[in-house]
Amino acid sequence: MNKQDDKQERVIPKLRFPEFQTTLGWDKDILGNLFAERSKKNNLEKTVLAATQDKGVIPYELMEKSVIRDRKNLGGYKLVLPEDFVISLRSFEGGFEYSKYEGIISPAYVVLYPKIKIYNYFFRIYFKQDSFIQQIQNSLNNSLRDGKSISYKQASTLSIALPQIEEQQKIADCLSSIDELINFREQKLAALKQHKKGLMQQLFPSHNDLQASKQ
Repeated sequence: MNKQDDKQERVIPKLRFPEFQTTLGWDKDILGNLFAERSKKNNLEKTVLAATQDKGVIPYELMEKSVIRDRKNLGGYKLVLPEDFVISLRSFEGGFEYSKYEGIISPAYVVLYPKIKIYNYFFRIYFKQDSFIQQIQNSLNNSLRDGKSISYKQASTLSIALPQIEEQQKIADCLSSIDELINFREQKLAALKQHKKGLMQQLFPSHNDLQASKQ
């Protein structure tokens, strides 16, 4: 392969960590070469899972107003193992969800597991980035518009830019540390709001106090 061919088959992001600036660009590949479909069924005893956009894949019982009425109807549900990804593309704004749990999920979903060594958190972020979501919308628009579930065959053609595992980890560690800081700040903000609410309840007369003063 000559340098021109190599340049055509790799992409270089606008920003890279110093230790990777002199290395080759990211490999251009397709999802089907990196992830395989897990389609094993008939695991009725497993925990039923649900895909959510804000919490990833979680036990169905943790969702509000969730009831599993009859486990006999779960024979067609697909097996999910920890570190699998579940495609929930009926809602296609970031429809690739990560699972920390083992269980089973509706056959409407596509379950993926890596065929190669990857850094999981990198792909948890990659599948949520705007350019990847835009690619989903552009490539699979007809199926999404018709409300159809997306097949593995369709998803397997999506383009992926893949750095070496060391760069995957560096990117993931950087962005996860920012996520942790955001979560910490959000918790502090929620606590501060609760503190303010408590102060207001004490600094102002209550409805009962006002009613009592009328008597």
